[in-house]
Amino acid sequence: MAFFSRRRLQAMLDDLSRMIPEDKSSDLLARLENKRVDQALPAEIELALLWSFSKLGEMDVEPEWWGDNRRPDVVTEHLVPGTLTAVEIAAATDNSISGKEAMHRIAIQFVDHANATEKGVGQYLYFTFGDTRICEKGKSVRVRLAPEGHVVSDQSKVLLHQWLKSGRSKSNSLNVVEDGLQVSIERKGHKLPEQHNTFSYVPPEANYIDDNPLYDLLKRKAAQLKAAKFETIRVVVVADVGSSLLRQIGSYGERHSLGGAASGSSIISQFMKQNAGKIDGVVTVSPYRKGNPFRHSELSWRVDIFSNDSDLKTKLSEGFNKAIAALPKPRFEGSQARSLFLQDAFSPKRMGWYVDVHMENRMENTTLHIPARALLDLLAGRITPQQFTHFMGDQPGDVSLIKSLLDNGNTLSKIEMSKRDIDVDDDHIVLHFADDPAARALRLNLEANDSSHDGV
Repeated sequence: MAFFSRRRLQAMLDDLSRMIPEDKSSDLLARLENKRVDQALPAEIELALLWSFSKLGEMDVEPEWWGDNRRPDVVTEHLVPGTLTAVEIAAATDNSISGKEAMHRIAIQFVDHANATEKGVGQYLYFTFGDTRICEKGKSVRVRLAPEGHVVSDQSKVLLHQWLKSGRSKSNSLNVVEDGLQVSIERKGHKLPEQHNTFSYVPPEANYIDDNPLYDLLKRKAAQLKAAKFETIRVVVVADVGSSLLRQIGSYGERHSLGGAASGSSIISQFMKQNAGKIDGVVTVSPYRKGNPFRHSELSWRVDIFSNDSDLKTKLSEGFNKAIAALPKPRFEGSQARSLFLQDAFSPKRMGWYVDVHMENRMENTTLHIPARALLDLLAGRITPQQFTHFMGDQPGDVSLIKSLLDNGNTLSKIEMSKRDIDVDDDHIVLHFADDPAARALRLNLEANDSSHDGV
C-alpha cells in the first residue's frame, strides 16, 4: 500500500484479527481497500498504530465497557505502564486548506470543454490560479482566486475554444478572469495526471490558531474520550497523511515562517491550553527525512508529544517511541503517499513496485538479480517488453545486460529466488551465469592441458 508494503499490512491484519473484534477487522479491511484516499490512508495508519500498540502488551480496541457509545480506538496500560490510557487515532491532510479540490473542480470544467473542442487536448492543460489579499477578522489574509463551487461562464469557454482553435495555445497562455476567479491556462507538451494539473502560489496554511481544520479535528477526537474514568490518561494521536502542518512541526520552516500563519505546534499547544480538562496529551506521528531534505535520505517516523504536564509528556514520549519503534520505516512522506494513491499507484491490479537490478561478478561466475514481479507483469501482459527492459536498467540503444552476458559466452547455470522480505512487495530472481561452450566459439584451454600433464 502507501506507507507499508501490502505484505506487511496483511501480516498486521492477521496479527490483529486474533485480538480485536471481527467487525473492527472487517471495517479496517474495507477501508484499506477503499478507492477513496481519505478512507484508505487513515485506515492504514490506524491499523499500523494498533498493531504497534499490541507489541507493548494487552489492549482493548473500542471497548464495550466504555462509559458511552463514543468508544476510543484503543485502551491500554502499556503506553504509560500501570496507568490506563485511552487513545483516539486521527489522520490529518492539507485537503481543507490547500484549495486543491476547488481548483480541481474548476479545472475539470475547462478540461471537459477543451476535449469537446479537440479530443484529448484537455489532458495537456495546466492551470495556475492567481491570488490576492483580503482583510478578514482584522487580519490581512492571502487567498486563492479559485472560489468554491465556481461555475465557469460561457464567455470563458468561448475564449478557451478560440484559443485552442487559433493555434495560440502552442505558444501563449490564456488568462481567464471572472468574479472571484483568476487562472492562467497553459498547453504543455506532455500529458498531465488529473491530480497534478493545478497550481497556486498560496501555500496550504492555517490563518487562525483556533479556527482551522486541525483544531476542529482535535476537538472532534477529544469528544470521543469524554467518558473516560477518573485518572485515565486521554490522548489523541494525529498522523500525517498529507499534512504540511504536521510535517513541519519542529522544523526550521515552522519556527521561522513568514506571513503570520499559525503553525502546527502553535495550534496543538493552543488546543491543549483551551481544553486542559478534556485532554491530557496530543501525539503527532509523521514520516520525515533525516538530514538534508534535498538528498534521498532515509525516511523515518517522527513522534512529537504535546502535554500540559511535563512528567506525563516524558512518560508518553517513552511509551510512544517504544511503540513506533516496532513499525517498519515508511516508504513515502504523507503528501507523496496521497499523491500516488490518487494516481491509483497502489492498486494490486496495476504494475508492481519493483526491486532494483544488480549484478555481481565472482571469479568466472556472474550473478544477476532481477525483479520477479517485473518478469511476472511482462508474462501477464501488464507491461510491455520495452517497459521491462527499462525496469531492467537498459537504456535505449544499449546492449541489454542479459544479451551482453550471452554474447560473451555465458548461459544460465542456476536460477533461484531470494529470501522474501515482508516489507517489500517484490522479490529477486537470482540468475547464475557461467561460461558455456554452447554459447561461444570453441577454444583451447591451455591451463587444463598443463594440469593434465602435471598429473602424468
